Amino acid sequence: MIFKLTNLLFSSGVPKLMLPPRLQSATCNNITIYWDVFNKSVDIGLGPIKQYNVLYKQITTVSANGKTNWTNYISIDDLHDGRKTYIVSITSGLLQDVDYNFRVVVVGMENDKLLKSTTAGTVSAAIRNTCTVNKPTCS
Repeated sequence: MIFKLTNLLFSSGVPKLMLPPRLQSATCNNITIYWDVFNKSVDIGLGPIKQYNVLYKQITTVSANGKTNWTNYISIDDLHDGRKTYIVSITSGLLQDVDYNFRVVVVGMENDKLLKSTTAGTVSAAIRNTCTVNKPTCS
């Protein structure tokens, strides 16, 4: 049933990025990711695009109801500057030495209004917020 619902959302034009966000750099408490702008020839759904929402989660985080807890880090609304790629640095809310996943949710427009339906973007590979440096031990 979920598969059919998802197809209905895609066929109605709800946009989704097919490629996950990718790691640009990671230092302690500063993970920088990037993604390509929505492209009808690669991604699913229709434009125009009004907003990108960047979400992250600890890989081990699951709520009491068994669902994954995603945190909305930032919403980007200014999309008319001709960019081909967006870059975001996540600098707050990260725990040290924990693995995270990231995704970008695309919000489309229809008749000059935000679409109420969205589809979660593809999840990134695990990215570690490495803060502890292992020092070699002397023997």
